Amino acid sequence: MAVYTKLNKSQIKAILQNFDSLPSSDFKYSGVGMGTVNTYYKIVYSPKKIYFLKIDEVGDEKRLKNEINVFKNIKEQSHQLSYQTPYPLKTNSNKYYIPFKNKFVLIFPKVAGKAIFKALQQNHLTQIGQKMGELHLISLNKNIKAHRFCLKGLKQNYKNIQKKLIRKHPQIAKFIDKEFIFLNKNWPKDSSSCLVHADLFPENIHWKNKKFIGMIDFEAAGKGSPLFDLGVSFHALAHDGKQFSKSKIKAILRGYQKKIKLKAKDINMLRYFLRLTSLRFLITRLKDFELPQKSSSAENFKDYRVYLSRCQNINKFFI
Repeated sequence: MAVYTKLNKSQIKAILQNFDSLPSSDFKYSGVGMGTVNTYYKIVYSPKKIYFLKIDEVGDEKRLKNEINVFKNIKEQSHQLSYQTPYPLKTNSNKYYIPFKNKFVLIFPKVAGKAIFKALQQNHLTQIGQKMGELHLISLNKNIKAHRFCLKGLKQNYKNIQKKLIRKHPQIAKFIDKEFIFLNKNWPKDSSSCLVHADLFPENIHWKNKKFIGMIDFEAAGKGSPLFDLGVSFHALAHDGKQFSKSKIKAILRGYQKKIKLKAKDINMLRYFLRLTSLRFLITRLKDFELPQKSSSAENFKDYRVYLSRCQNINKFFI
């Protein structure tokens, strides 16, 4: 979450009038500074009536429709999940978003609970693995497209910054080119597909009384290998900035296998997806912070060099 598009109260009020389930007065609002991709505002009517207004900064309606399909897919099978997920409000015209300055706006009710950033223990990680497994067991709707950071999508992300990167960091560009050659050549063809979140960081998990009760931010979600989600979780939840914690990885896997048993071939393929996801984070850090196309009030600068080092040394770690 971040703030790229500045809005005042009258502008927000005008947007809210497009959603008939919301009153357009007597609310407080504030920009949400966490994140890197889209603009978010918190809309508060009362402590129990809170919403998030999202401005999709990319303005890619095709991609946005896939996100809506993901929400629908989850809602249709929400009985299979033991936690809450967001679902956008409908507009007065029975859609889920409105156009706004070549962009799109959606509004979501707040998911209960709050994120924990620095105190995740073994029990938390086991729960995360288990809840991830629940998501992966949802039947995949045929309308769901590949998640944003699939190999093809990652190549497109890289293409968008490649010329800038070659000018500023030519050696990093050469390294990334070699990584893509390896990843293309070694793609595990027998990996299964499911609905993946693709961005399961601590800020996207909500807790209450140490219990996992919510998963948010499905912007990158879509069809993909379940091992991709596991790779993301290892980077996001089981790495201290210097090295992976095998005990934390085991805790995630222990929870995951309460829902989905991994075979020996899956464990072996995890090495590939750990490498793929490290490249995913390197490219997005370069795009969002080192070579940004726009400025924002996003908090928490994230140094691409952390993931460059991780990419370069990933083969030293074996699960």
